[in-house]
Amino acid sequence: MDMYGRNDISLGMFLERYCFRKTYLCPSKPCDQPMISSHVRRFVHDHGCVTLSLKELPKPIVGSGENILMWNWCFRCETVSPIVPMSSEAWSLSFAKYLELRFQGNGYTRRSHGTHNYCPHSLHHQNVQYFAQNNIVCSFK
Repeated sequence: MDMYGRNDISLGMFLERYCFRKTYLCPSKPCDQPMISSHVRRFVHDHGCVTLSLKELPKPIVGSGENILMWNWCFRCETVSPIVPMSSEAWSLSFAKYLELRFQGNGYTRRSHGTHNYCPHSLHHQNVQYFAQNNIVCSFK
Protein backbone atom coordinates (compact mmCIF):
# COMPACT_ATOMS: atom_id res chain seq x y z
CA MET A 1 0.00 0.00 0.00
CA ASP A 2 1.48 3.35 -0.99
CA MET A 3 1.11 6.17 1.52
CA TYR A 4 -1.38 8.72 0.23
CA GLY A 5 -1.58 6.60 -2.94
CA ARG A 6 -4.29 4.82 -4.86
CA ASN A 7 -5.10 2.11 -2.30
CA ASP A 8 -4.67 4.28 0.80
CA ILE A 9 -7.31 6.19 2.75
CA SER A 10 -7.08 8.43 5.79
CA LEU A 11 -7.07 6.96 9.30
CA GLY A 12 -10.35 8.73 10.08
CA MET A 13 -12.00 7.42 6.92
CA PHE A 14 -10.79 3.88 7.71
CA LEU A 15 -12.25 4.08 11.22
CA GLU A 16 -15.57 5.50 10.03
CA ARG A 17 -15.96 3.08 7.11
CA TYR A 18 -14.61 -0.18 8.52
CA CYS A 19 -14.89 0.13 12.30
CA PHE A 20 -17.72 2.42 13.37
CA ARG A 21 -20.30 1.48 10.72
CA LYS A 22 -22.44 -1.24 12.28
CA THR A 23 -23.75 -2.33 8.88
CA TYR A 24 -20.29 -3.21 7.52
CA LEU A 25 -20.30 -6.98 6.92
CA CYS A 26 -17.35 -9.34 6.96
CA PRO A 27 -15.91 -9.50 3.42
CA SER A 28 -15.37 -13.29 3.66
CA LYS A 29 -17.86 -15.07 1.38
CA PRO A 30 -19.08 -17.73 3.86
CA CYS A 31 -19.50 -15.17 6.67
CA ASP A 32 -22.46 -12.82 6.66
CA GLN A 33 -21.93 -11.36 10.14
CA PRO A 34 -21.20 -7.71 10.92
CA MET A 35 -17.51 -7.06 11.55
CA ILE A 36 -18.30 -5.91 15.07
CA SER A 37 -19.41 -9.40 16.12
CA SER A 38 -16.48 -11.63 17.08
CA HIS A 39 -14.10 -10.58 14.30
CA VAL A 40 -10.45 -9.63 14.59
CA ARG A 41 -8.33 -8.13 11.82
CA ARG A 42 -4.59 -8.49 11.60
CA PHE A 43 -2.16 -6.43 9.58
CA VAL A 44 1.16 -8.22 9.09
CA HIS A 45 4.46 -6.77 7.86
CA ASP A 46 7.93 -8.36 8.10
CA HIS A 47 8.04 -9.79 11.64
CA GLY A 48 5.31 -7.56 13.06
CA CYS A 49 1.57 -7.93 13.53
CA VAL A 50 -1.00 -5.27 14.43
CA THR A 51 -4.31 -6.60 15.72
CA LEU A 52 -7.50 -4.58 15.36
CA SER A 53 -10.45 -5.48 17.59
CA LEU A 54 -13.91 -3.95 17.89
CA LYS A 55 -16.21 -3.90 20.87
CA GLU A 56 -19.76 -2.63 21.14
CA LEU A 57 -20.59 -1.08 24.51
CA PRO A 58 -24.09 -1.05 26.01
CA LYS A 59 -24.13 2.78 26.07
CA PRO A 60 -22.35 5.50 24.09
CA ILE A 61 -19.18 6.98 25.55
CA VAL A 62 -19.89 10.44 26.92
CA GLY A 63 -18.52 13.10 24.59
CA SER A 64 -18.19 10.94 21.50
CA GLY A 65 -21.31 11.57 19.38
CA GLU A 66 -19.97 12.82 16.06
CA ASN A 67 -16.43 12.99 17.43
CA ILE A 68 -13.94 10.18 17.31
CA LEU A 69 -12.25 9.92 20.69
CA MET A 70 -8.76 8.49 21.14
CA TRP A 71 -6.47 7.40 23.97
CA ASN A 72 -3.68 4.94 24.77
CA TRP A 73 -3.12 2.37 27.48
CA CYS A 74 0.42 1.22 28.26
CA PHE A 75 0.42 -2.44 29.20
CA ARG A 76 3.91 -2.15 30.72
CA CYS A 77 3.29 0.57 33.31
CA GLU A 78 -0.53 0.35 33.18
CA THR A 79 -1.13 4.06 32.62
CA VAL A 80 -3.83 5.61 30.51
CA SER A 81 -3.47 8.77 28.48
CA PRO A 82 -6.19 11.43 28.57
CA ILE A 83 -9.17 10.75 26.28
CA VAL A 84 -9.17 13.43 23.58
CA PRO A 85 -11.15 14.12 20.41
CA MET A 86 -9.32 13.13 17.24
CA SER A 87 -7.85 16.21 15.57
CA SER A 88 -8.38 16.90 11.88
CA GLU A 89 -4.66 16.26 11.37
CA ALA A 90 -4.91 12.80 12.94
CA TRP A 91 -8.12 12.09 10.98
CA SER A 92 -6.29 12.97 7.74
CA LEU A 93 -3.18 10.85 8.47
CA SER A 94 -2.56 8.18 5.84
CA PHE A 95 -3.74 4.79 7.13
CA ALA A 96 -0.63 3.25 5.52
CA LYS A 97 1.53 5.73 7.47
CA TYR A 98 -0.35 4.89 10.68
CA LEU A 99 0.38 1.19 10.15
CA GLU A 100 4.01 1.94 9.32
CA LEU A 101 4.34 3.77 12.64
CA ARG A 102 2.70 0.87 14.49
CA PHE A 103 5.24 -1.51 12.93
CA GLN A 104 8.39 0.60 13.01
CA GLY A 105 7.84 3.57 15.33
CA ASN A 106 9.37 2.09 18.47
CA GLY A 107 11.19 5.32 19.40
CA TYR A 108 8.02 7.37 19.98
CA THR A 109 6.62 7.80 23.47
CA ARG A 110 3.47 9.37 24.87
CA ARG A 111 3.50 13.10 25.59
CA SER A 112 3.44 13.77 29.30
CA HIS A 113 0.28 15.29 30.79
CA GLY A 114 1.57 15.68 34.32
CA THR A 115 3.49 13.22 36.45
CA HIS A 116 0.63 10.73 36.95
CA ASN A 117 0.41 9.99 33.20
CA TYR A 118 4.13 9.79 32.45
CA CYS A 119 5.02 6.71 30.38
CA PRO A 120 8.50 6.10 28.93
CA HIS A 121 7.44 3.07 26.85
CA SER A 122 7.04 2.80 23.09
CA LEU A 123 3.78 4.38 21.96
CA HIS A 124 3.45 1.95 19.08
CA HIS A 125 4.90 -1.27 20.54
CA GLN A 126 3.95 -1.19 24.22
CA ASN A 127 0.69 0.74 24.10
CA VAL A 128 -2.76 -0.24 22.92
CA GLN A 129 -4.32 2.61 20.96
CA TYR A 130 -8.06 3.08 21.28
CA PHE A 131 -10.51 4.97 19.11
CA ALA A 132 -14.20 5.30 19.96
CA GLN A 133 -17.34 6.75 18.45
CA ASN A 134 -20.75 6.50 20.08
CA ASN A 135 -20.79 3.01 21.63
CA ILE A 136 -18.09 1.32 19.51
CA VAL A 137 -14.48 1.03 20.64
CA CYS A 138 -11.71 0.04 18.26
CA SER A 139 -8.31 -1.06 19.57
CA PHE A 140 -4.97 -1.46 17.78
CA LYS A 141 -2.28 -3.49 19.52
